[in-house]
Amino acid sequence: MVHVDLVLSFAVSYALRLNDSGEEILGEGIDVYIAGLCNQSIVSHVYSKYAGDLATAASTSMSWQPTASSDWRIETVALSDPSLVGQSVTVLFTATGNKGNNMFLDNIQIAPSSTSVASQLEGWATELLH
Repeated sequence: MVHVDLVLSFAVSYALRLNDSGEEILGEGIDVYIAGLCNQSIVSHVYSKYAGDLATAASTSMSWQPTASSDWRIETVALSDPSLVGQSVTVLFTATGNKGNNMFLDNIQIAPSSTSVASQLEGWATELLH
């Protein structure tokens, strides 16, 4: 059996909201978990970003939504936990709100990591030559 490391990638867009006093509303964020498909038990907490670490645009006092490509950031998360090998899994995204602003996710993908594929190809080439 060939083991290939996987990468979860997604686009995120978010701006902190300012309250009536002009202070940023904190406590909002996104977490991503991997769960076993059969028993739905959490295997791994693979991503967590909140407030300023999540923000992709300047804070605003208004309801916000992305209007330009620069409002988005691509996040990549290695899914190389050995306990995932050979398992069917569920990817669980959770958003925590605090009466602040909108959060957007798009282009969610799971694919082999380029380094994993390259190392597999290199290994196969070495095996073929010997």
